[in-house]
Amino acid sequence: MERGDRATFRPVTSDTWPRRLAMAAAIAGGVAILGGCGAGGPDVAAFDRQANRICSALTHRLAALPRPPSDPATLVRKDEVGLKARRRLDVYARRVDLYVEQTLRQLRDLKPPSSVANPWNAWLHEIDEMGAARDAAFRAQEALLRALRSGGDSVAGRRKRSSP
Repeated sequence: MERGDRATFRPVTSDTWPRRLAMAAAIAGGVAILGGCGAGGPDVAAFDRQANRICSALTHRLAALPRPPSDPATLVRKDEVGLKARRRLDVYARRVDLYVEQTLRQLRDLKPPSSVANPWNAWLHEIDEMGAARDAAFRAQEALLRALRSGGDSVAGRRKRSSP
């Protein structure tokens, strides 16, 4: 299954949504750099306009999202205020994730002119690598959160006891 086809979302904490925004910024920035103001002929200029239109739509969609609370003190509160803040942050992060995945699908569907196909494909590959690294970090974070919630042994604690 491809990353864009996944139907599940990870729990969100105050430090994960900035990473998702960084991915969105990398997408928008990479497309802006690619075109070079239409350098490379009419095919490249038309391709650049298409890609920029897609990324511009992402920028507008992200800007229209209501900003979630980002104060760590609010997010860790164990009362109704903290719960609502975490829910708002989760909704925000899920929408950012969805919008980024939709944008990447649209960008992958573009057919670049041969003169920019190699750098375009390399850039898409790097974006995918960022996503894979992000996913691995989220999986590790989930394991850590589960361990902290269960009050069980930490990974470091198990290592200490098992060493001679």
